[in-house]
Amino acid sequence: LLLEKKWIKEYPLAGVWLILPPFTALIRAIESLVIDRIAKPMNFKEVLFPRLIPLEVEYRKGHIAIANEIWWVCRPKSRDPAFFEDVVDYAIITGTVPREKLMEKLEPPSCGLSYAQCEPFYQIFFKEVVDLDEEPIKFFDRFGPTWRYEAGGLKGIERLTEFYRIEFAWLSSPEKVIEIRDEILKRAEKILDKIFDVEYYVEATTPVYLEHAGMVEEKESKMEYVKTYDLVVKLPFQTKSRPEKILEIASFNVHEDFYAKRFYFKEKRNRPVWTGCVGIGPSRWAYIFIVRWGLDFDEWPKEIRKYIGEKLPKSPKLVTW
Repeated sequence: LLLEKKWIKEYPLAGVWLILPPFTALIRAIESLVIDRIAKPMNFKEVLFPRLIPLEVEYRKGHIAIANEIWWVCRPKSRDPAFFEDVVDYAIITGTVPREKLMEKLEPPSCGLSYAQCEPFYQIFFKEVVDLDEEPIKFFDRFGPTWRYEAGGLKGIERLTEFYRIEFAWLSSPEKVIEIRDEILKRAEKILDKIFDVEYYVEATTPVYLEHAGMVEEKESKMEYVKTYDLVVKLPFQTKSRPEKILEIASFNVHEDFYAKRFYFKEKRNRPVWTGCVGIGPSRWAYIFIVRWGLDFDEWPKEIRKYIGEKLPKSPKLVTW
C-alpha cells in the first residue's frame, strides 16, 4: 500500500527505501511527539553523535563480537585522482563499476557505520573522572540513520538496513540510572496506550549490550531490578520478518558499570557510576502506527496531525510511476 500510494519507493540497496513526503511527515511527527513527551520533560539535552565509529571505539563498545552485523568503512589509499584513473576509465567504457579493482584502491576498514548510535556517548568519558554530585548527564541524539547488516532478516519496511532512531543515553548513580530508564519506559507506554491505541506488552529480556559483546549475564546482583526491557507491540497479522504476530519497537537498558570499565572512566570519590540507553525508532513506530490507523490522514489522532498541519504533503506525480 505504501508503494501504491507513493509514500515510499524502492532503492537499489536491500533494506534501504526512499522515504517520500507523506511517510516522512509521519516519521517526523512521531519524532517530535517523542521529544515533547519524553526528552524535554525529562531534561535530556540534544547532541549530535558521529556516525563513523573508529575501530577502537567499536572494540570498547563490544561490537567486534557482532562484526558480521556492522557496515565497515574503508578510506581510499590516495586522494590523487590519477590513482583511480583506471577505475574511472573502466566505468565510463563499460557502464559498470569494477568492484574488485576498486577494492585494491582502498585501505582496510578504519571505522564502522553506527550500529547503536550511543557508541560516542561512552567515548565522551574515556579515561575521564565524573562527579555524581552533579545532575545526571542525559543526552539524546537524532542526528541521522543507524545501519545494521541484517542480510536475510530484511523484510518489508519493518526490518531495515538503514533506519531512524532517537537514542537516549545517560550517566549517573546506580539508583538514578534505573529510575531514568523506568521513567522513559513509562512515558513510552503512555504514548502507545493513549495516542497510538495499540496492544503491547513489556518483556524482560537478555541485555542486548552483553549479547553484542559475546558475554553472558551475571546472575548475582545486590539490587533487584531488570537490566533490559523490550517494548513489544501485538500485530493483527504475521510480519514477513518473524513467525509471531508481534514487533519489538524499543529496548530499555541499564548497563551497570559495564561501559565505565570498558571506557575506563571513574567517579571522583570512587562511587559506582552506571550508564543506560534507550533507542526509540520513529520509522518502526510509524510502521505500527499505520497498521493501527491506516493511511487516511483525517482518521489519525489529533496528537499526530498537529505536528503535520492541515494535510499531508504529497509525493510528485510522474508519467511512468
